[in-house]
Amino acid sequence: MLKRKLQKTINDTYILTLPKALILAIGLKKGTDLEITLKNERIILTPAKEVDKTSKDAGVPTYSIRGVVDGQ
Repeated sequence: MLKRKLQKTINDTYILTLPKALILAIGLKKGTDLEITLKNERIILTPAKEVDKTSKDAGVPTYSIRGVVDGQ
């Protein structure tokens, strides 16, 4: 399981950073729109549209989000 700290900005909003390996593994890049869903007290982030899941960056393998988060 990955853990990240929620950070507060000076404008009273919050940010959460995600590890580069996770972003590359699921094919996201700067500017990707994410849908935010709240379900059973969990925050679910989903790409707003289909992303290319074949990474071309330094041989980073493709994983499901679950596999990266659970360390599988």
